Amino acid sequence: MPYNDAAPLFDSLSTTLNFNDPKAHVQNKKVIHIGTASDKLLQHEVHPVTVTDVRACKDQEFTPDSNGFQYFNEPTALAKDDFFDTDVVKERYWPEVAELLKKATGASHAQYESHLIRSSRWEDVQAEARQVKEQEGEKGMCQKMDPNRSTHVSQKEYGSILRSLN
Repeated sequence: MPYNDAAPLFDSLSTTLNFNDPKAHVQNKKVIHIGTASDKLLQHEVHPVTVTDVRACKDQEFTPDSNGFQYFNEPTALAKDDFFDTDVVKERYWPEVAELLKKATGASHAQYESHLIRSSRWEDVQAEARQVKEQEGEKGMCQKMDPNRSTHVSQKEYGSILRSLN
């Protein structure tokens, strides 16, 4: 059953979010080389939070200006397994999302840039990262991608400006 068709399982729940541990950085170096062994083996600080299922918020409208996101319940032509095929996602899903964003914002153009398949198990990613670190050092690149286990910003403002110029 697609996520949007499922009934909310909860209004809110208590959980934790992981933040990169600033004490884990070597010599106060704040650069994290994404996808490297040192990135995958980074230590985290754990913070308790309450997460609310937005589907349970029937009378509230979420907007990017007020909440940093907007919730849509729009159908897609893709099946669940199609999301594991980058070519299918680029050819069929990206145009769907671009049209939705243009419709929602009034923009004349929507730019998409990447699709990551994060389906590896955490334990497998950790094992690969330890092996890569031993063989290639901390900046050795890992191939396995797991669902991200820490809070993060996928794109900094400066990086997004550079990408939009290319």
